[in-house]
Amino acid sequence: MGNLNVEWVYWDEMQEYAYRENQLKTRPSTRMKPRLMRVGDQWCALFGGNIQDGVVGFGSSPEKAYEDFDVNWAKEIPSTEPFTKAV
Repeated sequence: MGNLNVEWVYWDEMQEYAYRENQLKTRPSTRMKPRLMRVGDQWCALFGGNIQDGVVGFGSSPEKAYEDFDVNWAKEIPSTEPFTKAV
């Protein structure tokens, strides 16, 4: 009976590992491979030609910069033109 419990614990750990691996593989920062660089005392993950036109994430570590990048990847660009309703 003891071996059965060990097998279930191992199975749960393997499922958790597979889930985490899948989460990592589907992150925007993993799929899009932004450039990683230091900017002052921060790390910067940049996808695009520059910070103004691209998607960027900043953080105190590379992982924090990638996390911020992942959040910013999903954000919509605010419209700069006033909304006009089509007639």
